[in-house]
Amino acid sequence: MYKLLIVDDERIVIDAVKFIINKEVDDILVAGTASTGREAIKAAAEIKPDIILMDIRMPGINGIEAIKEIKKIYSDVQFVIMSAYEQFEFAKQSVELGVIDYLMKPVNKGRLVETLKKITEKLDMEKRLEEIQLDNMEKYKKALTVLEQGFIYSILFNKEYGTDLGKYKEILNLNMDTGYMAILHMTDKRTEKHISTGLKSHKIYSEFKNILKYKTKCVVGPILVDRIIVYIQSANEDEYSGRLDSIRMGEEIIERISEKEPEVRLQMSIGSIRKDDEIVYSYEEAVKAMRAVGDGKVIHISDVSGKIINYDSDLRVEEGNLLNLIESGETSSLNNALHRLFEKCEKAEIARTGNFINHRLRGKLIEIMVIAHRIADEAGIAGDSYLNFDNYLGDLIEIGNYNDFKTFFIQKVVYIANKINEHRDNTTNELMSRANNIIKTQFREDISLDSLSRTLGISPQYFSRLYKNETGRNFIEYLTDARMTQARKLIREGKYSIKEICFMVGYSDPNYFSRLFKKIEGRSPTEYAREFEK
Repeated sequence: MYKLLIVDDERIVIDAVKFIINKEVDDILVAGTASTGREAIKAAAEIKPDIILMDIRMPGINGIEAIKEIKKIYSDVQFVIMSAYEQFEFAKQSVELGVIDYLMKPVNKGRLVETLKKITEKLDMEKRLEEIQLDNMEKYKKALTVLEQGFIYSILFNKEYGTDLGKYKEILNLNMDTGYMAILHMTDKRTEKHISTGLKSHKIYSEFKNILKYKTKCVVGPILVDRIIVYIQSANEDEYSGRLDSIRMGEEIIERISEKEPEVRLQMSIGSIRKDDEIVYSYEEAVKAMRAVGDGKVIHISDVSGKIINYDSDLRVEEGNLLNLIESGETSSLNNALHRLFEKCEKAEIARTGNFINHRLRGKLIEIMVIAHRIADEAGIAGDSYLNFDNYLGDLIEIGNYNDFKTFFIQKVVYIANKINEHRDNTTNELMSRANNIIKTQFREDISLDSLSRTLGISPQYFSRLYKNETGRNFIEYLTDARMTQARKLIREGKYSIKEICFMVGYSDPNYFSRLFKKIEGRSPTEYAREFEK
């Protein structure tokens, strides 16, 4: 319902207009009236109308002057002028002010109703467009969150997820080829336990993300266990000044969040500025710095005693391969790769301290587990009593013994890969079954690779490759076989001519049908028919 204000110095005009609107227009409410320009300005401020019917010649402030004043405050109000004076100057000013229509008195009922309906349709359209814009903005923000998470994952696991780092940066409007990684770590001061799930962590995450994005150009990853990993774009012009700026910014952010969440200990570690192809090492530096932060709030890798460590490149390659194997469902290769990973960790003496798993390795493996569950979830794998999407992190964090952790981790990841493989096989079998059924029942129609792929909801290229891999022959061969099987049956029955059979099995050219039949059978349809003549 839209609110209308009627402004006219003649009471009879106001009453007549009200009568017409109440009787003829359903979605407009006469919310107020005024007899002077001053009253109109005051009434507009009080009732905030959507539409104003305005007379021009009134005592004191005239209609044109009143429109100008009201538009200063409410620019979206729709104005219609009612006047007994058809003066060019009034009409010109009305156009300049964006007035919708200029109605001459006495006002024609049909013209008035038509004008008001035109305005309400315009307002309805603007509302719908606004809703669409809000909906698109919400979808964009959701998509942006997914892209940001993919960007962070591609750094952590050296994996592109369908595109490369450059594509992510282009979409996310990151125009520098240098930046650094930082980690925000969350701990409950009272219990000294990690804050990794629940309302508290998500509240901190939201606050941290909003503040950081206001201060600098960055990408904020998801909550991984008890930490938030971020990429911050930065030039490497003055390393020392850049280091101080990043520390200062971290301290300011932590101070602001801590004022609202005093029971939470927040600590940030920062890696060095690196080029895109080396940005993963900035993350490794941030991990190392976190172990040295102690009771402090923010620490930079350059302030950690000792040289920056060189990480085993073979170990990193092994970690990257795991995700490919999980996605492909290759359980045998994955099992071997996981054991190799732990062997490399043990050789590098980063696996355990006594019987307990090393903190650095635990963090890496938990991150891999998070990605594995994400892959399973996105693949449509349903959780079960073993594949628990809600509590797996808690189960993993509770395990302290190295051998127990290793066994649990390998079994869990291989189980996920096996589920993905089963799901893919079931999906493939279902597709093949549907495709073959369509071919068997609709071979008489003009079936093509494109039309069948569209029916199945997959691309022709993927379907062609899938069909060949699963059946050992291509789609056309299977379709031809179905048609020829029916053709032989019809020829043996002897009820139809060769030309009729050609059309009945899905071919439009009898000559082509005969050549194809002879190529497959070694004889023409006519020669084949003679064998069954009585």
